[in-house]
Amino acid sequence: MSDHIKNLVIFICTYFLLPVSVGISVSFYSQLGAAGIDVRNIFFAGLFSFLVLYLFVWEPHFLHDKGQSFIGRLCSFSPSFANSASFFVSAYTALFLIIFVIFSLIIRTHKYDSVFIFIIGLSIGLYLVFTAKNLKSQLEDFVSSRYFFTLEVAYMINLTIVAFVFNYLFKSFSFVKFFQLSLKIAGDIYYVVFGQLFFVS
Repeated sequence: MSDHIKNLVIFICTYFLLPVSVGISVSFYSQLGAAGIDVRNIFFAGLFSFLVLYLFVWEPHFLHDKGQSFIGRLCSFSPSFANSASFFVSAYTALFLIIFVIFSLIIRTHKYDSVFIFIIGLSIGLYLVFTAKNLKSQLEDFVSSRYFFTLEVAYMINLTIVAFVFNYLFKSFSFVKFFQLSLKIAGDIYYVVFGQLFFVS
């Protein structure tokens, strides 16, 4: 398959997945609110705190690289899986989600929930920023379908992982509702778009 055909396929997939990405984003935001307004505010406080840190104070690139390389070593039993996992899964988000679950099972208190939620939000910011930066350095033309497709898939995977774990940490956070609403929003967008394209009144 030629590079032109590959780029065309990736371009189509990028835009085809965009409604799914929007659906996941809106649904995740909605379920964070269902878990509690504080949960949502603290999560985004962590996310935006990293952005402020990155833009005005410090670029912890080595932290990101260390974390992602650790995932690669952890999955070294399968080189192909290790490469995918080390790129598409946020190491620190996964780590703190695991610690959060263990902590909640052992300590059985919500006293430190805000700390974990903040760190998880911050770790998502760390991962997305440096994944985008690494992709930019790897691709000759970063304003390309491959760049946006890879970043889009990485974003959706990590948000879905967080949603799945939050389902077990917060009674009011429902992964089933997250999944259903994501599909509904994506389906509504597809309906409107394809309706405009193929069903002209």
